[in-house]
Amino acid sequence: MTRCDGHPLGVLRAPLALLVLLGTTACHVEDAPENLEELVVFGFIHFSDSRADEAPTGLLPLTEQYADELVEGMRVTAMSSEHLEEAGIEAEQVNPIIGMSATVSMRSSVDEFAMAWSYPNMNEVVEGTLDFRVDTEYGDRECFLAGECDTYGYDGWRHNDLGFFGTSAQDFTREFIWIDVVDGPRVLVSRDIVPTDAEMTGGLFRVHQQYTYSLVFPADGGGTTRLDTFWVDAELIGVDVPDYFALETTVNNLQNTADDVDAFVDAQ
Repeated sequence: MTRCDGHPLGVLRAPLALLVLLGTTACHVEDAPENLEELVVFGFIHFSDSRADEAPTGLLPLTEQYADELVEGMRVTAMSSEHLEEAGIEAEQVNPIIGMSATVSMRSSVDEFAMAWSYPNMNEVVEGTLDFRVDTEYGDRECFLAGECDTYGYDGWRHNDLGFFGTSAQDFTREFIWIDVVDGPRVLVSRDIVPTDAEMTGGLFRVHQQYTYSLVFPADGGGTTRLDTFWVDAELIGVDVPDYFALETTVNNLQNTADDVDAFVDAQ
C-alpha cells in the first residue's frame, strides 16, 4: 500500500500509518465529472488505473442522451499540459490541444472490432493506412481477444494518406482494456498516444501531438456503437482556417474507417 505521494506505508510509524488508512491525512479523491465534455478527458487520464471503469460507466448513458449531437461531432474539454502530466505523458504543448467527440455505427460486433482494431497489419484494414508496424507488444493479443486477459497494447509506427495534405508518418502507442460496466455490457476501451511531431509531406499541415480515447459497445438492434474522442495540437501553415478544421476532417473520416473495419471483418 502507498501514500498519495507514492511512498510505501510500510516505512511510516504505526500511528501515522493508521491516520492515513483512516483518511485523516489521505489525499482528496475527486469525483468523476458528470458531463461528457470533461468525462472523456477523465477517461483518458485514468485509462490504466483503478478508476478506469468510471468513465465508461458514465459515458454510456451520455452517449444516448447526446446521440444526435455526437453524429455530427461535439466539442469537448481541451487537453492541457496538466492533464497529460496526470496521465503520465511527457509532451510539450505548442498550441491548444483541442478535442471533439463523435459516434459512428458498425455492423461488426465488439469482439470483431477488437480483432480488427488490434490487427498487426492495419494497412490491410484501413484503406488510408499506407504502412503499419508493431514494434513492441504489451500482453498477449490472443489472450485478450479471447477475453481471458483484460489488457493489451503495443508501440508501433504508421504511415497514413491524408489526401490533399499529403502523408503523415508517426510513432504511437495503442492500448486496449475490457471494462465490465455495472448493470451494463462489456465494452472495449482503447487509447492512442502520439506525443511527438508527425513527419508530414505537403508542407501545409503540421501535427505536433494527438490523442484518442474510444469506447465500443453493443448497439440496440445489433452491431456496435463507437464513441471516439480526438485531441490534436495541429496547425495549417499560412492558411487562415477555423481551429477545429483538423478535428472535423478526422470526424468526417470516422465513417470511412468504420466501413473499412466492417469490410475487413466480412472478409475474414
